[in-house]
Order: sequence, then structure tokens, then C-alpha cells
Amino acid sequence: MPAAELNHKKRAIHIALLTYLNPKQATDAIEIWLNEFSHNSVFELQSFITRITKEFNVSFSRKEIQQTIIKMLLNETHDVEQENVEVKDLSSAKEATELKPSHIIFSLLISQWLNEINTQNPSHALKIKRYIANNLIKMDLSFDEMMNIKRWLSSSNKNIYIKDLDIKQMKSLFHICYIGSCEYIGPVRTDTIVSEVTGILEQSPEAVYFSPRDFF
Repeated sequence: MPAAELNHKKRAIHIALLTYLNPKQATDAIEIWLNEFSHNSVFELQSFITRITKEFNVSFSRKEIQQTIIKMLLNETHDVEQENVEVKDLSSAKEATELKPSHIIFSLLISQWLNEINTQNPSHALKIKRYIANNLIKMDLSFDEMMNIKRWLSSSNKNIYIKDLDIKQMKSLFHICYIGSCEYIGPVRTDTIVSEVTGILEQSPEAVYFSPRDFF
């Protein structure tokens, strides 16, 4: 298999797996794919998916995982096809980007919103995160940005901020999170949580420069 094609498949499968696995598990799963399954057709994924669901105790539907992987493999966006992007390099992507008040406010808004749901019902929070991850492809995102958001959603470190999105992209992500939240906990509870978190963030120093309501 040509190196460019292998890298494309590796990147696509890796970003799909981040919907269901944490970053380390996704990286380990890619190593399994490279060593044991990369010689197979990309559409012969059942054995690989069976292996990783057992290896990492994944409770999601194997059919859903397969559909997500195939969806990413068929994605022909420019960013996914860049030959010089390696999975191992993505952790340091955008590190030098300036952290702005809008990035801080947005990151805290979404993370506190999802944390509140997780406190009440972890299953709902996980489903909402999965909904967000599955709908990122609808946004105008680079491969790096999509990877960073998925890592951010799966991270337990709440000191990590989304710092490489513009206002339009953050508003789109807010909208996706809102729809997913309404779907799983209902619009009334969603509005209550968003209102409570917004009220808290409006008292933060960064809110002087950027209001959380600007994302609504």
C-alpha cells in the first residue's frame, strides 16, 4: 500500500476512534490496525472492531463504530488528505496559539455544561459528547481542529482549553452541543443548565472582554 494512502487511512480511522476511545486507547488501536489489519480492505473492518471492543471494553454498537470509521474514510476533505500530517504530531498542534478571552469563556462554558450533566447522569453526558463528535464533520474544521475537539471532549483535565477555533466555529460547536443536549435531557433542562453556567461565567474576569452570551 502506498505510504500516502496508508497515512490517509490511519488518520481517518484514528479520528473516528476518538469518538469511542480516549486518546491513548485510540493510538494503541491504530497500532493494532497497522500491525494486524491494515493489509485488509478498509471495508473489512469487522475483525478489527471486534478486537478493539474487547481489548478496550467498548460498550458502543460495533455497527455504529464501523459506520463512523467508513464515514471518515470516505471524507475527501483537503485537510484529511494532507500527506504531511502524522497522528503522532497532533498532540502538539496549535500549542503556540494565543489564548484569548473568547477561548477561555467558550471552553469553560461547554466543559461546565457537560460536567453538570455528567454529575446528574454520566450516561447522558457520554451520549451528548458522542453526538458532538459525530457531528463535527458538518463544521468547517481542519483535521487538527477536529482531532483537538475530540481529545478535549474525552479529556478529564479541565484546565485544557479549545484555543484554535474562531468565533463562527465556536458558535457552530455551541449549537451542536445544544441540540445534542436537548435530545438527551430535554430543552427545559438544557436551557436551565446553560443559563446557570452562563450566569457563573459572567462573573469571571474574561467576561469583561467577551460575554458567554455572544455564543447564543
